[in-house]
Amino acid sequence: MGSPGWSCWPRPCRCSPAPGKEGERPSWRRFLLWGGLGAVSVWCSHPAVLVLGGLAGVLCVLLLARRDWPRLTMLVWATAIWGGSFVAFDLVSLRALRGNDKLAAYWRSGFAPWPLRPSTLASWLAAVWRDLVHTVLGYGPLLLVGLLLLAGCVALLRRRPLPGAALLLLAMGPPFLAAAALHLFPLQGRLALVLVPMLLVVLASAAAWHGSSRPALIGRVTGLVLLAVLVVPPATSTVALVVHPMTYEELRPVLQYIRDHRQQGDLVWVQFAATPAFSYYRPMTGVRSDGTMYFAHSSTPCPPTAEAMAPWHGRRIWLVFAHQMSTAPANERAIFLSRFNQVGTMADHIQTVGAAAYLYDLGHPSHSSPELPYGNGDWCLRTSTQLLSPAGPVQI
Repeated sequence: MGSPGWSCWPRPCRCSPAPGKEGERPSWRRFLLWGGLGAVSVWCSHPAVLVLGGLAGVLCVLLLARRDWPRLTMLVWATAIWGGSFVAFDLVSLRALRGNDKLAAYWRSGFAPWPLRPSTLASWLAAVWRDLVHTVLGYGPLLLVGLLLLAGCVALLRRRPLPGAALLLLAMGPPFLAAAALHLFPLQGRLALVLVPMLLVVLASAAAWHGSSRPALIGRVTGLVLLAVLVVPPATSTVALVVHPMTYEELRPVLQYIRDHRQQGDLVWVQFAATPAFSYYRPMTGVRSDGTMYFAHSSTPCPPTAEAMAPWHGRRIWLVFAHQMSTAPANERAIFLSRFNQVGTMADHIQTVGAAAYLYDLGHPSHSSPELPYGNGDWCLRTSTQLLSPAGPVQI
């Protein structure tokens, strides 16, 4: 892979006076091509602008250190092409999405909590790290993966001469952390998949570094062990999905059951992940949603369940579940029900393949089980409609 000012593959990365052969003059065509490819990548995936920003920042520092003004000028022009393309993309596509409440709620869970204090920053970074390792990469031991990433970074930075490729690679992470801290782009779940190539290259560098150590046998065995640690967890998950594949979600019979058994005054609250399927079957079944419920991280403690649900005391509420997002806990449905068990009694339910509905009578709490935590920190159960309570969206 070649960068605009360095030739990095297959030879060890080195800083050279020109892109390609030694002594070659800077090429405007190559820089314009680089700018054009970056402009197109923004339209393919808008987080690419963060990757491009990190790369441009590192290249700018390296060019300033070398006082390479011609190439720095070319870099500025290439970056201007990226910026212009992103502004156009924002006007055409992103601006229309800013008023989407459901998308905003989904993004909000991936932002850093405000105000950003040292304690909240530390807990948020820990949550981001857990999500990257468990959800995005599919690995288990946080400490072991952290040590491998640290070893991979050291291995990349120890390469000689100047590790231009290593700096370009490691520059991709900070822009995403900054964007999430500024509430510009969430760093969570599948939205962080863009970081997977960088993380895997760093992890592989740790294995390659130990694999090239001396004595040779010890280095190779260590490298193989590290590769096994990296490969076995995702391979195991893949085999499990092949043996027990994800099934379809039969929500239509659930909504038909609610239509046939719903009484006057009953409310219907829909799990956030089930809203697309619910919207599809709503015209066919005639069941209307009175609210969307979801969990969101809160910088303040959640109010007691009984206090938050007081406006609906004595009401009957149908809770509709279907799809489960990959970022949600495996027992998400049980967590929802544990909250409602504190203020009501389950009066009816229906369960099909991949979908279910539970009717709660909020006049008679069962207290059959304790509240289950959604995750570390304060995660409040919220509803997205202003019509449910005079006080606005509820958080439980």
